[in-house]
Amino acid sequence: MAQLYGMTGGEGPLSYAHNSSYQRAVMDVVKPIIEEEITKKLDITRVSSNGLIDSFWIADFGCSTGLN
Repeated sequence: MAQLYGMTGGEGPLSYAHNSSYQRAVMDVVKPIIEEEITKKLDITRVSSNGLIDSFWIADFGCSTGLN
């Protein structure tokens, strides 16, 4: 069975804040793409049957400590 190793919380040398540069680089590349797609797909002018603007939800299921 594979063993899982979680990141150390806090600000130490083994913390996520000091060992997440790869994830940050990936997010820096994909963020503009995600923002563009949301802008194209989200029609904020659409009104529901009760006269209110339809709502949408975004969930962030991340769980880390320190800077992201």
